[in-house]
Parts: sequence; C-alpha cells; structure tokens
Amino acid sequence: MTDLVLVISVALAGGAGAAVRQIVHEALKSTSERMRFPIWLMLVNITGSFGLGFILGFPFNDPYLVTVLTVGFFGGYTTFSTASLDTTKLLKERRVLAGVIYAFGMLLLCAIAAYLGYQLAS
Repeated sequence: MTDLVLVISVALAGGAGAAVRQIVHEALKSTSERMRFPIWLMLVNITGSFGLGFILGFPFNDPYLVTVLTVGFFGGYTTFSTASLDTTKLLKERRVLAGVIYAFGMLLLCAIAAYLGYQLAS
C-alpha cells in the first residue's frame, strides 16, 4: 500500500469516525442538556478508548489496517479538545465539582476502557 493510499484511507476513516461521533451527539443531545453534563462526549471517549485498546490488543498482521482504524476512525471518533472545552465550560459556570468529576472521571474511565479492550483482544 502506498503512502498516498494510506493517507487517503486514514482521512476517510477519520471522517467516518467523526460522523459516528456526531450521530452519538445527536442521539444523546437532549439527555446531556437535561443533565447539564456532556454525557454524550464522555460516552464517545470511553467507547473510543475501549475500541483503541481492542484494536491495539488484537493480533492484526496488517499495520496499515491498524493505522487506518486507530489514527483514522478512532482519531476522528474521539476528541480530547472538545472534552477539554466542556471541562472549561463547567468550570466557567462555577460547577467546579462537575468539572473535576468530568475531567478526572473521563480520564480514569477511558484508561480503564482502553485496558479492558486491550485485554479482551489479546
């Protein structure tokens, strides 16, 4: 596989991951608004971490497929920058406890999810 094909494949997979993230956002938008907590993004990042762990723990023989799935799809699906912004919004609203729980809770849950995905696949 040439580098250009890999780059195009990663770009397409990244677009697909971003589209799936948007679908999850739309599906959970009203719940997140009602809770005044970005639960949709926490779910995206936790499931994305699990998926990354699973892919990296699975014995794939094709490094290009691993790159397309990890850098492409899961890179487009998960989002650290939006999580950082949502934490900032919670803190700006003086919802310090919610911001701390969100930031550290997501970090912990994502690490656990990545570990579980990796263990499940290997």
